[in-house]
Amino acid sequence: MTFIVTSPGQVIRSGIVAGVLSGLVFTIFQLAMTQVLVGDALGYLRIVSSIVLGPESLAPAYPLNVAIAVGILIRLSLATGFGVIFSVILTLSGQTQTSQLLIVLYGTAYGFALWIINFLTIAPLFFPQFTTVDQFWLGFVAHTFLYGTVLGVSYGWSQTVHRQRPIGQ
Repeated sequence: MTFIVTSPGQVIRSGIVAGVLSGLVFTIFQLAMTQVLVGDALGYLRIVSSIVLGPESLAPAYPLNVAIAVGILIRLSLATGFGVIFSVILTLSGQTQTSQLLIVLYGTAYGFALWIINFLTIAPLFFPQFTTVDQFWLGFVAHTFLYGTVLGVSYGWSQTVHRQRPIGQ
């Protein structure tokens, strides 16, 4: 067995790369599905922006360009932060050297857990506007597969690209 040193910088870098990549896929999917389901893709970014801007950002009179910019910034910041948390969890649990398939499965389970925690627990209490979106496509499918599974794949890819040399070689 080869022991690989994982520096804190590598852990954070892998989480950032995986979080950004999966966050982009996740956001594009949510915008496309919102367009298909509701006919207003940018309306979803208004909902996301309301996390910081408050419910007034949901009003049609609120500047759409501000809601879009803040919504994208929030979405990618959260995706990146959750990617770093995923990387830290894998590192602390000693799972960074496990199989790619297992890392993808961990990512999928992590995405599912994020949906349960964020959409089904936190949102109804603090951000009820999120309870108005489609919970199957924009909730379960988006979080579990378009964020979580892609996070696992991206993390595995990031680890392969950024892996340090084994000690003694």
